[in-house]
Parts: sequence; C-alpha cells; structure tokens
Amino acid sequence: GLNIDPVTKNNYRVIQRIRIEAEEKTPSAALAEIEVRGIGDNISIGTMQRGRFVNGVNSVDPQNLFDADMNTNNLIGSSYGSLGWKDGGVWFGVDLGAVFFVDEFFLYSFRPDEGLVGFSIRGTGPGHTVLYSDGTHSLSSNLPVPDAFDYTELLTHINPNADRLLYIRYMFKPRKMRYFFWHGIRDTGWGIVKWAEFMLFSPGYPAEVVLHSDFIDLGQTSGDGRPKVIKNLSWDTELAAGTRLQLRSRSGNSLEPVYTFYNKIGEQVTEEKWTSSPKVLRGPVDTTLVVGEDWGEWSNVYQFSGEAFQSESPRRFILLEMILSTDDPSVAPVVHSLSVEFEDALLQGAVGRIEPRQAIPNEDTRFTYTLWPQMEAEDSGFDLLRFTVPGRIDAEDLELHIGSAPVEPARVEQQGDSLLVALPHIVTEDSIRVGFTTRVLHNATVFPLDLGLSERPGLWQSVEPAERRSQVVMLPELAEHGQLIDALELASPVITPNGDGINDALDMRFVVFKLDAAIPILALYDLAGRQVAEVEATPTAMGHRFTWTGRDASGTLVAPGIYLYRLDLGAESGPGTHAGAISVVY
Repeated sequence: GLNIDPVTKNNYRVIQRIRIEAEEKTPSAALAEIEVRGIGDNISIGTMQRGRFVNGVNSVDPQNLFDADMNTNNLIGSSYGSLGWKDGGVWFGVDLGAVFFVDEFFLYSFRPDEGLVGFSIRGTGPGHTVLYSDGTHSLSSNLPVPDAFDYTELLTHINPNADRLLYIRYMFKPRKMRYFFWHGIRDTGWGIVKWAEFMLFSPGYPAEVVLHSDFIDLGQTSGDGRPKVIKNLSWDTELAAGTRLQLRSRSGNSLEPVYTFYNKIGEQVTEEKWTSSPKVLRGPVDTTLVVGEDWGEWSNVYQFSGEAFQSESPRRFILLEMILSTDDPSVAPVVHSLSVEFEDALLQGAVGRIEPRQAIPNEDTRFTYTLWPQMEAEDSGFDLLRFTVPGRIDAEDLELHIGSAPVEPARVEQQGDSLLVALPHIVTEDSIRVGFTTRVLHNATVFPLDLGLSERPGLWQSVEPAERRSQVVMLPELAEHGQLIDALELASPVITPNGDGINDALDMRFVVFKLDAAIPILALYDLAGRQVAEVEATPTAMGHRFTWTGRDASGTLVAPGIYLYRLDLGAESGPGTHAGAISVVY
C-alpha cells in the first residue's frame, strides 16, 4: 500500500556540500539555478536542541546521529559475555522534542577508512530493532528509559552485514512518533560499528508541537512595574478540519534565580566546589530565572478566544503554553495573533480568611470573612464585594465592618451562588469583616471573594487566601460517614391531582452531600413493578426538588392507587438511593 517504485527508490545520495567548477571560461555563460530534490523533511535535524538522548554503555554518542554532520559519529560495541542487549548496553533512546508524522528513516553506516573513522569498522552490525511511541503514557515500557510510554515495534532487521548493507532506507506508512528507541538484537558480534546519521523523514507538518512563551512582564510592558488585572486571552487562528489549538496559562508575581557553576574548562560543578576553587580555576556562572513560590499551576485549557483569564490575577508575570496539533500531515493550524488584555489593578493585592474553618453539614453556621487589602498610593481602591456562597444569605442578617466600625452596606444582592455587597464608600486601606449565616453541604467548600469598583464596571480582582486553604470550610462529620442524601421531605405522602390547588403534585425536597455533579432521578412504579414515570430533579437554593403531577410518560393521568418511588443519585459508591411509597387519590 506504499506505492514504492523500486527503480527510483534508491536514486538518492547523501549530499552535504556541492562544488561546481567550470572547465573553461565562457563569456556569455552564467549559473541561473540549482535545484536539489530531496526525499522529505529530515526532522532529525534540531533534535539536539529540542529533545534529549539516553544510551547504554556500548552505544556511545547517539546525539551525533541526529546533528546533520557527517564528520561526527556514534560508536556501538560488544559487551563482554552474553548479557543481552539491555544489560549489555547496546541501545539508545531519543526524545524528538515534538510529535511528528514519520514515514521513513535512512541509516548511513561508515565503511572502513571512510573519513576519519579508521579501518577496523564492522558495517551495520548483526541486526537491530526499532520501536517508537507517540507519547502515550504506560504503566511500564520494560525499556531502560526514564519515562514509561506505550512503545510499538516498527521493524527488526536481522544481519544487514550479511547483505553488505551500509546505506539502508526504511519506508513505511506514516505514523505519529515522539519517542524513538533502538536496540541491537544481541550484545555480541558488533566489533566496532560507527554510523554517521539517522535521518528521520516526515511527509508534512508535525502532528503536535508544544510551544512555551518566555516570561511576559506586564509591569514592564506598562512601564510601572506593578501587577495587573488580566482580563482575557484572545487569538486569531485558521483551524482546518482535523487541526486543533490548546492554550493554557500560569501567572505569578516573583521570579527566582537559579545559578549554574562551571570550572575553567567548561565542566559543570557544584556551587561549593566553585567557591572553594582558586579564582584562576573558576569558570562562568550562568543565571536562569524560574517561577517563584507564588505561581499557580497551569490553568485548564481555554475553550474560546476572549475567554476570561483562567489563572490567578492580579499578577505581574504570565506564561503561556500553546499546543498545535493535526491529524493530517498535509494541513496545520495557523496562528495569526495572540493577545493578552489587562488593566491596572484596583490595589496591589488582597488576602482573606473565612472563619470558622469547620462546620456541621446542612446546619446554619455563622461565618465571618475578613479581608486585608494591600494598597499603594496609586491604587484606586474598591467599593464592591462579590462572594461565591454555597446557599442563600439573609440580607437583613448580614453584618459589615470597615476597620473597627460597623457600617450599613449600600446594597446586598444575591443571584444564585453570587452574593454582591456594595460598600457605602471606596475603601483604600481598611480591613473589612463580613458576617453572614449559611449552610455548607460539601466538604472542602471554597468561599472565593472578588473586589470591584463601581466606576470600573466589569473589572473584578480576586482575593488570595491569607494562609493555605484559609478560604476553605471542612465538614469533618461528612468525611467520617458515607451519607449522601439528607433532609428529605415530602410535602404530602398523598397527592390529589384534581386541579383544586391542594396537593395536586408530589413535592419532594432533599439535600445531596459530596456529589457536586449529581443529577438525581426519581423513578415511579406501580405495584406490579412497571415504571410509569421518571422525573429529573431541579436545583434549589439549598438542595434539590422533585415535582410529579401524577402523569405517566405519555402525559396520561395514572390510575388511583399506591405507587412506589426510587430516588437515585447515580453515585458510584455510598448510599445514593432512597425508596418509598405515595398514594394517588382522586
């Protein structure tokens, strides 16, 4: 299925330099053009810069096979005794640094007395096996490499020396390749083998490329050296069918230096050894900047251009990771632009804490959130607090202190889990305490807080935890048992769907613990076990609610009688069901 022409397959030679000489001078002659036709894109070039190499003790300098330089070579030798290729060290592995489509590779082995390799050369050896991986992780690869990936055998070539083969071109259908592993079929019979190049050829664009930005200093960009509120990321791309773009971000306020020490001859040494050495033996010291302790992890993948920034903000520095991929080597994603929208922060920073840090599940608990702003003279301040809360808050019960003085909020509004508290004036430096009562249903519930300013609508600045997990409320009792359903209430065990407005429908309310993504289902059966209806729960301020009007799946009113119900949370473990009976009377 490769459509290989055996006549033209080997009509190629390895060429690195071309010299053209004119045998005689011709006044009107001129060289107009030189055309070189290759067999593909040699993606081995650049592996030393973007990837890495590992090798056994008898497979020396494999990186020289991927440098596009015929004047360097690797060396493969035999071990003492029959240890096998793994223990005998006749192997090497290569990380190509990206995922490529590869459809052939070319092995160039030196012949005796070629170049500077000497006369005691043994051709291509007794045979070898090549494996590859696209980077899919595995529990174990059984290969002597540092990371476990799912490897597949590409080919095994037995005794190429018997056919006196020195230049071998292997061709196959394109496959995705990130990791390349070579090993001899045994560890003996190699003598001294020196190869010049391993050329891997791709039919088109890489299958996947991961790009990382340098540190983007928003403070330097704006000229004031201050953290910024990062609003969103936007990009302009062309994504053909089968191509993808994935973008993630990180952010932080500090960078830390890492020092690398070298001696006079360029060898890396420890800082202690460098410091204790005489000055004449000391080499240079390289400084590399890395992320500081205040940096978060990589964000989730952005879903659309213009999406709100997913990492911590405000921050001074950001890093971006872009993954470009394609299923077809003939097409690739095209990125025209990538932009970061940011603006001045309301204040340099703010930290907060919720107390108490523990509560009883589904019981009213009085909480106090304390906020400490970190301001500078240039900061504008804030007059809006936006909390994310687990349940309803009584606005009349909310208490507000600015500094040590109790004040009345200008406005309190709640929509869903968002609680907005408008302050009576702009705050620039005072601490703030907000007291409220609510119920917590899920262990490790987070109480996030954002700050805003009425004069700058749409701008929200997040508050950081004052200490680790200081915005988190734990439910120790919930963690000790497997209860999933609580506070189940039926308005009436009898429904009378006659349209008089009294008990016309089943009304069931309940609370779900632990399962954030639960979609409760209520199934109803007659006494013969036949299902007559199924109802999906609707969320309420502090739980879920089922409503059933006494009609079956077709919309017909069921016959009077006793019906069984089964509430199911769809939980993989724990008591996620509840059963009971109701009566339909009319």
